[in-house]
Amino acid sequence: MKRTITRYFFVLFTLLMTATTVRAEAVQSADRDKISGIVVNLINQWDQQAFENAKMLITQVAQFDLTNVATGSLVKLLGMKSAIEGTTDYRLLFSGRVFTGHFVVQDGAWVKESDADDLQFTYEVNGVPVVLKLTTSDETKMTSVPMEGEDIASMVGGLLSGKDSQMAEVATMALESFLDGVTMLSLDVPAQTNLDLTIGGQPLVTLDIKMDLDALGETPLDGIMVSNANLKFYKGLLGNTTPGTYEVNIANTGYKPGAGINIDITGKKDNAQLISLKLNAPGTLDLQNLITEEGINLGFDQVTVDADVMGQGQLKGNINLNALLSLSSAMDMITSEAEMKALLEQANQQIDVKLYYDGSTTPAASLQLLPAYDEEDEEWAAEAYIVFASDNKSYLIGDFFSEENFPEILQAVMGIAGEMGDIAEIIKNRTEETIQSVADAKLQKTVATEFYTIDGRRTTQAAKGLKVVRMSDGTIRKVMAR
Repeated sequence: MKRTITRYFFVLFTLLMTATTVRAEAVQSADRDKISGIVVNLINQWDQQAFENAKMLITQVAQFDLTNVATGSLVKLLGMKSAIEGTTDYRLLFSGRVFTGHFVVQDGAWVKESDADDLQFTYEVNGVPVVLKLTTSDETKMTSVPMEGEDIASMVGGLLSGKDSQMAEVATMALESFLDGVTMLSLDVPAQTNLDLTIGGQPLVTLDIKMDLDALGETPLDGIMVSNANLKFYKGLLGNTTPGTYEVNIANTGYKPGAGINIDITGKKDNAQLISLKLNAPGTLDLQNLITEEGINLGFDQVTVDADVMGQGQLKGNINLNALLSLSSAMDMITSEAEMKALLEQANQQIDVKLYYDGSTTPAASLQLLPAYDEEDEEWAAEAYIVFASDNKSYLIGDFFSEENFPEILQAVMGIAGEMGDIAEIIKNRTEETIQSVADAKLQKTVATEFYTIDGRRTTQAAKGLKVVRMSDGTIRKVMAR
């Protein structure tokens, strides 16, 4: 039954998108064509040229050496590691106010030009200045997350091991030294965060985040709420692209005791709404009393969902969550199809989630649980089905949303996924190169933080010749780089 509940939450977010799993033969129906048309229309809002321009910009940024920034950031983090009173453990404080300064490109690497209250990176593309700026408010509140530093170090080493065993070994040793004894990560959450990427003085990307600090608890599970976050991409500034904007807005999203879980996300293109998702589950999370004699109780009685795609498709309804979870315990004891059908009849009364077309009040499809025999486990289980009103036919969710049924969507999604993969590869390669540079410097507790020429001019680690190097422990060294 736990798998069934998981499927239902998956359905809430993906009913209008493609799913995986390929089992059934292709379905030919008006409903299939309608759903495919809705999703393809959404995908067609993707601006290919704007993406290519942004990809070009990211590629240019990725060519600059980040070693100075990485080593400097780790040095600052070392200073934020403090003992937890009454224990032998340590707390690591992560604050955006620590990572500040203005950086410029010199000799192909990022070099700190001056100290500042914000974080700023500046370079040029064809003589046009590009500036990335991050600012956070003075008003902050702290929340903490338990962590095991050794586990994180091992995990990072494992991720790198397939690339370069020497790099993985050195990086793991450095992280183990850095995170030795750390059992708590404290986050200094600012009331407001602003990220601005400008080109030629014009905004290309803006991100404004406002946090509800009153809702922020001692840990994120005690409460964390984004009161408003707005992301905008101005797609006409890089040439060969029709002017306009893509915008994502998040409002009152997160968890707050009493108010429960709330999600409110809207996506727009040129101020026209593309997609919206609202989900609400009032209540208070109580992990200490998660399992009761009646079954599982998350503390949320009901989940309500309201999603819309371009006004062409809507998913609306609610699930009586605790009642449905309580029935799951009884389902584990079912031994016959008749018993499962009787119990599922009760379970389906707790579910009222329907699909609508074009804002109609008449549902086009609904979700239901139907019995299925699991031959591998030799037991009865419940499967999630979509039932269409037009012909009263029911399909397993995985069977209906398959490659055979929606080849148009698969082709479009795979194209975008491939493009996203190109950007991910660029970022991955730069990250690996930076880690390798840090590893080559045998980064441990003492690292090089500043580089100068003999006559006192600031330079980079990559520059050749005799240099004066300031170490993180305050010592000064002379180094000859060939």
